[in-house]
Amino acid sequence: MSFNKRGFGAVIATIMLILMVVIGISILWTLSSTFFKEKETALDTGTNSLIYTRGDNNENANVAGDIGGQPGGSSSSSSSSSSSSSSSSSSSSGGAPACTDSDSGRIYTVRGTVTCGSQSYTDSCTSASVLKEYYYDSGIDDQNSESVSCDSGKECVDGACITSSSEGDSGDGRNSENAGLSCKSIKSSFSSSTDGLYWVNPDGSGAFQVYCDMATDGGGWTLLMRISSTSTDHVLYPQFGSLPCIDNQENTLCKVSGENMNKFLAQTGTQIIKIKPDDSQYVSWYVRSTSNTEIWPDNLNCYYRNTLNNNQNSRWILTSYPTYNDANQETNGVTGGCTTSGYYYPTPFTSGEIPGHWMFFRPSGSTSNSAKGLGVGKTWVTSSGGQKLAAQGTLWIK
Repeated sequence: MSFNKRGFGAVIATIMLILMVVIGISILWTLSSTFFKEKETALDTGTNSLIYTRGDNNENANVAGDIGGQPGGSSSSSSSSSSSSSSSSSSSSGGAPACTDSDSGRIYTVRGTVTCGSQSYTDSCTSASVLKEYYYDSGIDDQNSESVSCDSGKECVDGACITSSSEGDSGDGRNSENAGLSCKSIKSSFSSSTDGLYWVNPDGSGAFQVYCDMATDGGGWTLLMRISSTSTDHVLYPQFGSLPCIDNQENTLCKVSGENMNKFLAQTGTQIIKIKPDDSQYVSWYVRSTSNTEIWPDNLNCYYRNTLNNNQNSRWILTSYPTYNDANQETNGVTGGCTTSGYYYPTPFTSGEIPGHWMFFRPSGSTSNSAKGLGVGKTWVTSSGGQKLAAQGTLWIK
């Protein structure tokens, strides 16, 4: 048998060619892995899928949503990174954060605004199903943003992911056409409703948005006020702040109009008002309205107690209850007798007591010139210890 050198050489050449191809592919794979190793795609937040891509390639940030920069454009992103470093440095030396976030971070169901110095960035919709969410990262001391794909069944409207209008049912509050009477009526008819913004139309005169707590004490609470710990706004003005009020504990103060508050009070059945301190160490208290002619008084000053008591449509504000069940069942009520000017109802304090906590507004005290706001306590109506002279909080109706 003769040895064929030509055939053997062809086999060797073929093997060498295959090895070269394999080596080339391996090199290309290594290079591509290195290039794309900084890419982040389709991050799962648990409730929404983030569709942005983040990396060194500014072109990607411009197309799908930037992080830590101005919206869109590689030059804006670069300048923001520079300003972030500067802002962080300034914040560290000054001791105060450079930015505030009205919706407390990545809350996709509420439109929020991040304010950094004189610059503001408000959540917006880039399409019917994609939200551009701005948020504040305290580690960077600058605004950040991400593009968020709304969950199934939701759409992006006015800078928030809300339940799609195409799936709305009469009275479910998912859009103005299907507005409910109140958060209470929505929760009663649609038990699976969760916390968030809803449309209500209490008297049929026009729909508006409110924030609903659909969990506490059976749910159905409508937020009417966010109360400061340093001002009398909530007792002196019929309406203020950015509406709708949202429950964000960022000291973003707000109050729905007195007219709309009275629309809720005019509804059939018992209406419970809850005054809730933000600090969970301190206890909420309650008042109840039972007649559809009762109103939220224009003047709550304790000095006008007799005027409040002599008006059948305002005297309800004088009796406070320690729990929701007490208010609902009209048990353990304490009728306030406070007549001290500068203090405000609702309060359970009676004549002869020194007003301290359990005040809808307590002015400056001898212990602190800035001790204004809700007077609250850790236990119900006690004059010893556990009180806080200045607190912020919220007021709800159900």
